[in-house]
Amino acid sequence: MSPWRQPLRWPLLLLLLTVAGGWLLSDERAQATAFVGRLALGLLAFQAVYFYLTTAFTDGRLRRTLWALTAALAGLLVLTLIGTRWPAAKFLLPLDAIYQRLPTLLTDTLHPNVAAAGLLLLLPIPCVLFLDDLRRPRSPWARGLSLAVSLLTLFVLLLTQSRAAWLALAGMALAAAFHQVQRAWLRWLLIVLSAAAAGLLLWLARAALAADWLNRQMVWAQGLAMLQDFGLTGIGPGSFGALGPQLYADFWMGDLSFVAPHAHNLFLQVGIDLGIAGLTAYLALLATAAALASSAWRHRPAPLVRLTAGAVLLSLLALVLDGLLDIGVWGSQGGFIAWIVLGLAASLGHARP
Repeated sequence: MSPWRQPLRWPLLLLLLTVAGGWLLSDERAQATAFVGRLALGLLAFQAVYFYLTTAFTDGRLRRTLWALTAALAGLLVLTLIGTRWPAAKFLLPLDAIYQRLPTLLTDTLHPNVAAAGLLLLLPIPCVLFLDDLRRPRSPWARGLSLAVSLLTLFVLLLTQSRAAWLALAGMALAAAFHQVQRAWLRWLLIVLSAAAAGLLLWLARAALAADWLNRQMVWAQGLAMLQDFGLTGIGPGSFGALGPQLYADFWMGDLSFVAPHAHNLFLQVGIDLGIAGLTAYLALLATAAALASSAWRHRPAPLVRLTAGAVLLSLLALVLDGLLDIGVWGSQGGFIAWIVLGLAASLGHARP
């Protein structure tokens, strides 16, 4: 099967063209090359998922794919627990005692925000297997395993103290609950209570968040200036941290000791790296994937397909919400996970109606 017969081919082709241009323009060639290598790994994962499922789309193949991704999530959990640079007193939770008991066995450690983004995108997968087994019981061991992986993922997400991931997780939970509630007044009550809870948490954490919020505002201001100045071509992946202090020192109020490695916003970062054309391609890629998953969720009566489509929509929602504050799935070690989700979305159109 040709890799260019899949429904995401046109935005993907435009994205690849802008990546090639970004690599040529980047002043940080080593980092840009690493970005291209990770993108190539993601594209291989995308094509593997798409090819396997669309060769002969059956419930059995879909279930085996979901179990394979659950195993990948379990492996990522292990890597996170033994190879993460855990935060020190980052937020309100006193977790240092737990951090001290966790070994660091990897030399190339993960940033907790990167680990959190990858875990977040795969979290809906074992949930699908658990719900499918509740619907049609097959094996209590399989049901217990999928539930255990889901709960352990939530625990490790707590350990990462990634506020972007927590925001995305709350958004996923709210979206799932909103779908389950049928009465209009209950939906409004759910929204009001969620907003009140978010406001209370922000008020309680206002002192801890104040300095960080100021830094984010400066980073975003610098990023918007970069996008305005280099919107046509972008600056190339990996150049943000080097060019920022040189060209936009005024945004740091004279303090050059703090160097932001990225724009702390996924979509702003894509635009800075690849230009407006690259950002347009990336947004089209996500929008097309969401449309495919939404269509499968609405028009494919097979329960497992519908559950998987819902999981893909939740993963894409998590990607967007996490991307408002971070760039965990863009050019990082876990970036290929986003391509796996996109591969699932592209393949859902081949499910039997």
